Amino acid sequence: MVGDRKTRRGWPRGPIKLAALSLLVVATAGLAELALPEPGGASPGSGYLLRQGDFLREITPLFGVEPASAFYNYSDYQANNHLVIPDHSLLFLYRDMVSGELSLVIIHDAPNDGTDGSASFSFSGLPQGARFALMDDMDSTDRFSLEPPHGEAYWYWTSEHTDGLVISGLGEEFEITIVPNFLWGIERWVVLTGEVGSPKVIPLPSLREPLTLIGRNSPPSASFSFSPSEPYVHELITFDARGSADPDGEITSYEWDFDGDGLFEQVLERPITTYSFARAGEKLVTLRVRDELGAVGVVTKPIEVKEGIVTVTRAIATPLPDHEILTGEAFKVTVTILAHGTVMGLGLDEDLPEGWEVEPISNDGAKFKPTCLQWAFFETIHAGETRKITYKVRVPAWEEPGTFKLEGKVIATLPEVEAPVSGDAQVRVIQFLPIKLAISRLDVTTGEIDLTLSNIITFPQIQFAVALWLEDRPVPGTNGKRIDFKTMLELITYWLTDTPVDQPLQR
Repeated sequence: MVGDRKTRRGWPRGPIKLAALSLLVVATAGLAELALPEPGGASPGSGYLLRQGDFLREITPLFGVEPASAFYNYSDYQANNHLVIPDHSLLFLYRDMVSGELSLVIIHDAPNDGTDGSASFSFSGLPQGARFALMDDMDSTDRFSLEPPHGEAYWYWTSEHTDGLVISGLGEEFEITIVPNFLWGIERWVVLTGEVGSPKVIPLPSLREPLTLIGRNSPPSASFSFSPSEPYVHELITFDARGSADPDGEITSYEWDFDGDGLFEQVLERPITTYSFARAGEKLVTLRVRDELGAVGVVTKPIEVKEGIVTVTRAIATPLPDHEILTGEAFKVTVTILAHGTVMGLGLDEDLPEGWEVEPISNDGAKFKPTCLQWAFFETIHAGETRKITYKVRVPAWEEPGTFKLEGKVIATLPEVEAPVSGDAQVRVIQFLPIKLAISRLDVTTGEIDLTLSNIITFPQIQFAVALWLEDRPVPGTNGKRIDFKTMLELITYWLTDTPVDQPLQR
């Protein structure tokens, strides 16, 4: 460790007798000690074992949602987690639940325990994919080497710190033997097993005898099918992972990443689920299955999603530009449904602001339910066919000005589809007209507003506007607004150029 390595606060201690081991209680929060069991014991068909001489026990990895090196949390020349124990050397398997990777973690001692320490380990039987994920720490006093199947580590730490390492990439089937040499500062060698928040402690019978870690877990294999094989946008797709298997255990979770971002949106205990895509194109769907020991199997398949089996578009036609409508006035809505394949059990469900009155104009063969604004088609609609629903909407006279949204969806039974209505979705309710619009909608014979007129100012309308300007009278429909000099000139220009009043003048 970096720091004062020259002062040793204690001399090498010999092995502790086995009887003393069984009586010592670990005095640290979150760690519970298992009583030293009798030697021997049956070996399970799968899982992870530790063996030291005749001592044989089954262990389970500690599970976490971060890599083993992050869980180790190395800084200031020491491990920083809740597991450290003074004068103990900890060894445990750690499972990264995100990647599924299995690691071997070793932590010697606890910081500020009043004694220095030193140890060296030699490893044999390391898998070819094994690597040092963390070395605590790499300086002139600590030494590490790793060339699978062999490896070595030598540590010396001061009383203020700890030492250890992380070896990742163990795979699931291995037999790793560790030969220890505790020089001083360590009184007990233990293995952790169980829950990461409160793991159990298995004291090893000897500080000197080699320890062998055995992995006999075959990871699960992931496989899935999906139906239909050529899905459309918004069509519910059934994903079936019953083809996945675990040769020596059981699959405990099925995790699905549907958008290819590496995040699994669904984590299920059952193998079958459904999902629909909002956009067309090739999608990469990943299934990750996990067995009871945390090992994972992963498979990714491309899925080509076609444009929706139905395209649904709403068009809003108001008597004023920019989807504006006066309170108390009506506008028209047309919803066009185009089938790209054969569809049965098709319906349209529209949702409008409360209190707005709807009057159907054309249902195109559908049955209309006024109380819910729903249309149901009692016929098969074939590819290339179009259906149009047209209705009139009247805005209540008491409605407050503002922007209001129309929402809707189309639903089909075969294939199972639920898709939003696209296209126009908003109207802007106003109480009074701007001057330009009022002049273009002015009935000069009555002096009142007629919204059915065009948005191009006529000669009689410009004459009427000139009279209002000369006499400084308010313009009808504008809540008392009067025409000033600049506005008068602008109106004349719109009339001379035949420019619609909702369009900018060409400079």
